Amino acid sequence: MISYDSLIPNMIEFGLEYSSSYLYLDNRGKILRDIFENLKEIGRVDISEDKTSILFPEKKLAFYFSPKSIAIEMVASKDVKMLGEWADLIVSTVCRFLEISVFSRIVNRFQFVKPIDSSDDFSKIFAKNKLINIPEAVVNKLGNNVKKQAVAFTIDKDESFVSS
Repeated sequence: MISYDSLIPNMIEFGLEYSSSYLYLDNRGKILRDIFENLKEIGRVDISEDKTSILFPEKKLAFYFSPKSIAIEMVASKDVKMLGEWADLIVSTVCRFLEISVFSRIVNRFQFVKPIDSSDDFSKIFAKNKLINIPEAVVNKLGNNVKKQAVAFTIDKDESFVSS
């Protein structure tokens, strides 16, 4: 069995979507100034008409906001606490300046990797854990080995789910 402890976070993303904010163009600079003053760190900024991004390479963190969404991504880092603290500051700042109070979608993605030494090791782990059951008759008809096995899934909450 593959244990959670053996997995390494590869990417964690938190995002919010909302109706278009017409205050985006007028408030990008104010949002950036406020974020940098509160974080006490300067990141690499890229501003366009449809998206503003800040990259913090040392923190392995990227932040984007646009007239319709906010996203915060952390790559190859286990510092989930920092991600939460920065997300709290960034989201509240963007929402305050863009006057956003209702979200149409909230996204939280976690991508993990399992370190292995070779593709053969992966195939053995994959087969041992029976992550996908491919009938032997299918394998026999198509070839001798199953290669490039993968598992991907999405878990969605029921639309009627209400958190209290």
